[in-house]
Amino acid sequence: MRPMALLSSILAVNAADICARQAVFPGYVTPSTQGSCEVLVLGAGLGGLSTAMRVAEETDLEVCVFEANNRVGGRTYDHLATDCVGVEQYVELGAQWIAQRSVDEAVWDLAFRKLHLGIHNGDPWGLYGLSLKDYPFLERFPFDGEDPATTFFGPDAYEWPNMTNAECIRKVADAYNSVVQGAPWETPNAKFIDSLTPLQWMKEMGCNITWNDVKRQGFTSEGKAIAPTDSRNFFPPNFYVSMTSAGSSGQEIFQRSSALWWLHNIKSNNGTLSMTYNAQLYRIVGGPQQMSLSLYEIMLAKSNVRVFMNSPVTEVIFDKEHPQFRVNGTLWGGKYVAITGTPVALNTHVTWTGSAAVAKMLNNSYIGNYNKNWVFFNEGPFWEYDKQAMEEIMSTEIEWPMVYYNPTGGQQDINGTEFVKTMPTLNSPARQRPNGRPTCSQLGALMSFGWPNPKGQTGPERAQGWYDVLPENISKRISSVFGQAWGDEKYIMGAYAAWWAPGAISTAGSAWSSIDGNALFCGSEWSPIGAGYMNGAIHRGNLCGDHIVKESKKL
Repeated sequence: MRPMALLSSILAVNAADICARQAVFPGYVTPSTQGSCEVLVLGAGLGGLSTAMRVAEETDLEVCVFEANNRVGGRTYDHLATDCVGVEQYVELGAQWIAQRSVDEAVWDLAFRKLHLGIHNGDPWGLYGLSLKDYPFLERFPFDGEDPATTFFGPDAYEWPNMTNAECIRKVADAYNSVVQGAPWETPNAKFIDSLTPLQWMKEMGCNITWNDVKRQGFTSEGKAIAPTDSRNFFPPNFYVSMTSAGSSGQEIFQRSSALWWLHNIKSNNGTLSMTYNAQLYRIVGGPQQMSLSLYEIMLAKSNVRVFMNSPVTEVIFDKEHPQFRVNGTLWGGKYVAITGTPVALNTHVTWTGSAAVAKMLNNSYIGNYNKNWVFFNEGPFWEYDKQAMEEIMSTEIEWPMVYYNPTGGQQDINGTEFVKTMPTLNSPARQRPNGRPTCSQLGALMSFGWPNPKGQTGPERAQGWYDVLPENISKRISSVFGQAWGDEKYIMGAYAAWWAPGAISTAGSAWSSIDGNALFCGSEWSPIGAGYMNGAIHRGNLCGDHIVKESKKL
């Protein structure tokens, strides 16, 4: 049974009904009660829950998890839809693909071995109704066996001496290899690299990649996306593809983010090709939020774990001996603190007392507003056997914002500019199904990061545009639409991952990820592996949990 069925009645807890639920869920106590807890965890996403689980399994320490929202999962968030026979199926509104070229061991251990969830292995290009054999240009790209440090530039860039040269390629590779994962401030020349944007830094390395080069990658002069099978396929520097996703905002990271953050993020994700070209192979069958829900359910049954929903932490007080959280006006004291969530949300909603370096570091972070806009067909993915329907769907143009900005100058880049035209993604739920022609028992779904209604102000408003952009004979078969704009989420404020401005990491130093050893940042953004993705949250959560376990055994 999906954990959602068991937990749906408790995901919207308030102070008035907690007492009635305590008998069923002993992990609950009244959040407004002043208390102490040996391990305080901010956030019940994958990072926070992984931290709490590791500590609860390995020690008898009391663990308290405080979640601001009325659901667990953070940026793992699944949407329920049904097919024509009423079978429940889920699609991913947030994290979807395990962004590694093989199953990440941490994800595999949690999802498959511990939680007994299914892992779907699929051809990413199959989402577009094609396969790798339809992509002859991919033969020009380096794959397995190549040094990731040498794959920053696509083949076209190598052919253009005015864009790259041997010195540029060597210097970029050397700097990439020197980055210290998990502690980027310890990288040689960290302060210099951190002082520049990626475009400025590449220029210093002898490369000649311009802002216009970045914006036009993969697109025609008219701003329309070039199909991968098109002989005109144009990728001057190849690297931008992965980091527009991990960096969340889009190409503006090249002229606004820290080059040190950028290099660290790329390295944590196995190089520039980790998110592209035969890399997005794995999904959790039924959606990744199941991992959060299952962890949540397990911990509620543990006597040394308490989980509080609708309980935003409004202040973190750093003290080497007794760090504290302020929750609903009440102080909670502990020995160890694990902090998750996006740095932008942490800066917006939390006061940081006792660490000016942390406050400054969080204040120099930014996050984009990637949307996921879904359209569902409960009759099934009919395009898989209807060639004409496939052609009509693939000819549909959707406005995709590849550059974002914030009109108020704040930390959220919520509005799109530099829109380009792209096509829908064939993205039906990951599930087991019989060979041959699909039936209505598999939900058909299309998805786009683009905005079907670019004038819409919210995710749901943008998703309504599906009825207008799809051909009439396709749109009349629509069962429902759903749009998720992560910038609308109060305590998350954007997706995928946040990024840092120049100077932030080298100035913060070790305060970028930990404070005095007993307070740690445990979210995906700070992970040395898979930063910005759900596997990064699991890795970082495990690292934080292991650190707390180790420190507690010294006492």
